[in-house]
Amino acid sequence: MYEEFSYWNVYPLFVVISVLLMTDAVALRRYVWGMMSGGMVIVVYGILAVPDHGGYQGTGRAGAYGMYENHNDYSFIIIQIVPFIFMYFRAEISLVRRAILGLFMMGCVIGILMSLSRGGMIALVLEVILIVLIGMQGKRRLLLLPIIAAVGIAAIGFQYAMRAENQSGYTAEKAESGRIELWKAGINMLKANPLLGVGSRRFPENASQYYDLSYDMRGKVSHNTFVEIFSGSGLIGFFAFIFFSWFLVRELRKRPLQTGPPWLDATRAATLISFYSILFRAFLDAKAHDWSIYTLCAIGLVCVALRRQQDAASVSA
Repeated sequence: MYEEFSYWNVYPLFVVISVLLMTDAVALRRYVWGMMSGGMVIVVYGILAVPDHGGYQGTGRAGAYGMYENHNDYSFIIIQIVPFIFMYFRAEISLVRRAILGLFMMGCVIGILMSLSRGGMIALVLEVILIVLIGMQGKRRLLLLPIIAAVGIAAIGFQYAMRAENQSGYTAEKAESGRIELWKAGINMLKANPLLGVGSRRFPENASQYYDLSYDMRGKVSHNTFVEIFSGSGLIGFFAFIFFSWFLVRELRKRPLQTGPPWLDATRAATLISFYSILFRAFLDAKAHDWSIYTLCAIGLVCVALRRQQDAASVSA
């Protein structure tokens, strides 16, 4: 128990400290800029790692190893920050900042392509669709959807082809069948231990006891964050996560009654888009160390608090 407490306590501390730092809309904006800039350090490192030492285990796939386990995990930071980059690009007036954000966006697209992550590319395409639907206004934005769908399908097909060429022995079919094995093991864990699961972070060491896994699937995480949660923490932990997600989405969908600083609503929309996208990405992967949900939790809570303050001020006025 002490080992698990020592591992997990840093996450709520991070959320609390982050919330205390974002005291107003200006501080929120600075925090988001810091998150985007820090995220881009990881993205650029992953890109430069390919020509420097061949990327992930010399495979030619981009990834920031040491922080993330593999190239699939690396795609999470890109999915996390892309909506903020786009929404802040639209809200910013400074040409210098807009130029920086443009470079950020270019780096994220290159990072996803160089990671050769199939799930990462699918999540990015979904995210772009959400950016159009949630982050833009007017009926004309719907005209973009067929174009985005066509480009997105081509990009996903390209990513699949490049990954197959890069790693011919590990096909998409093998990846799919392996994940299904792991998910079945997780479901069996839940059936056997419905309330508390087998224990936090214990999926890799227990999975083979609950399903006849292929040899190369043994000792791996579940490749699905939701399976990881309910198999390790049972229904108690799973419903806590679902309730938190439901609350955050419900509150972030509410627009302020009165127009405030442009980056405040931009941050709200970006957080909602990013959270949707991370939840989708999490359906295809489970990271040993994941800050994305906790970062979005902190930013989302501050957005909700500032929106409520703004609404209360407008009503009283």
